[in-house]
Amino acid sequence: MAGETEENTRAIACAALTICESLIITLRELGVLSESEIDDLLTDAASAQCSAADGDEASAIHRASAALIRKIREGKNAI
Repeated sequence: MAGETEENTRAIACAALTICESLIITLRELGVLSESEIDDLLTDAASAQCSAADGDEASAIHRASAALIRKIREGKNAI
């Protein structure tokens, strides 16, 4: 996002994460996704981030993203 400050970028990321976590919780509570399906979804997301960490300047961000997804998967609050 061109012209965004670091604070705005972090706020956007935090808002997106909060929305996604809320959606996952709601989908589980409504029975749309099972615990197993949510586990698979988060495992796939973490794997995708690891695959994206290919040595470029964004690699650290991808690795940190994968670690955060794993933390969510383990049931810990990510924020």
